Amino acid sequence: TILDDMTEEDFFSIIVFSSSVQTWSSYELENLDKDSLTKPVVIQATEHNKKIAINYVNNLNEGGGTNINDAMLMGIELAKMATKEELLPRKTKSMIIFLTDGQPTSGERNGNNIRRNVKDQNTNKIPIFGLAFGRDSDFSLMKEISREADSFAKQIYEGSDAAIQLEDFFSQISNPLISELKFEYVGEVVDNSSLSKANFNSFFKGGEYVVVGKLNNLLNFEEEKFTIILLGDKYDGKYEKKIDICLRPQALPVNYGQQDHFSHHCISQPKYPARSAEQNFMQKLHAFVNIKQLLKRDETKLSNGESPKNKALRLSLENNFVTELTSLVVVAEQDVKIASFKNSVSSGYSSISRGISRSYGGISAQSFGHSGGIS
Repeated sequence: TILDDMTEEDFFSIIVFSSSVQTWSSYELENLDKDSLTKPVVIQATEHNKKIAINYVNNLNEGGGTNINDAMLMGIELAKMATKEELLPRKTKSMIIFLTDGQPTSGERNGNNIRRNVKDQNTNKIPIFGLAFGRDSDFSLMKEISREADSFAKQIYEGSDAAIQLEDFFSQISNPLISELKFEYVGEVVDNSSLSKANFNSFFKGGEYVVVGKLNNLLNFEEEKFTIILLGDKYDGKYEKKIDICLRPQALPVNYGQQDHFSHHCISQPKYPARSAEQNFMQKLHAFVNIKQLLKRDETKLSNGESPKNKALRLSLENNFVTELTSLVVVAEQDVKIASFKNSVSSGYSSISRGISRSYGGISAQSFGHSGGIS
């Protein structure tokens, strides 16, 4: 399905792995240097080449182990080589689509070590999209590797046509528009220390990203707007876009047109109907997004000197979130008798003093040592 969806502007390579890992090529391919068949090759997705490749893939037989570690590393090296040796057109972006139906059973088998090896090798931040086939595949590992490469993974379930489940998959990743996309918030209106992740490796056509943060106290500012600058790289040069956001409601000028929306006026705040207390979830959404991203970071201190884990713990406790740094213990309201036991020296038996009846219950926030928690 993925090969079928490619156009002649696309290029591909096929790496086959079981216990060992190898790169596929064929003398039947067109537009290929025949002297390079012993080396990893980058193949143009012409109709002829796709037909040869699909026929090869359809005739593959399973066997041996599953060497995920070495296959991943070879894929990264091949993508690096294609860029370094300029084997791809300038507007083409390298990416890896990794398909597996098993657990790592050959070579490096520890999932954490595989993740670390891939992350250390992937210095160019090449997107890695994982496809895990069947219940025996290690989807958790695929998901983590893809997440750390700013990509996504998909599980293909048994009992259904894989082609149907992969429908539109390639269309989601086939049109990279901007690489190294970065959001910059100009001025002092935005609390930059509160922002979630504001830079992304790749932006694909039809994609969307969400950056959450807090505004400083607007009463202390006279500005009517704040500015967001989007920076990135396109195949034909640098990308830069400036967006102004109104801080206060403003009347639109006479003869206001759609072309004025971004050019002469800031984007007005929309008018929303009154929300209930349950719907006012933006603070918790902000905390939730930040905690997830902070837990993925290394121990490099943030701009305010706070470590990522300490900030994640603080946000978890402030918002009553159960995370890997916190826990939740609920004590039901009940009558508890507290008794003391005293050993009798003369008889060897124990006597029980009169119990004191107390009522306990509820939830309280606490911090347990280094990990902290909610109990």
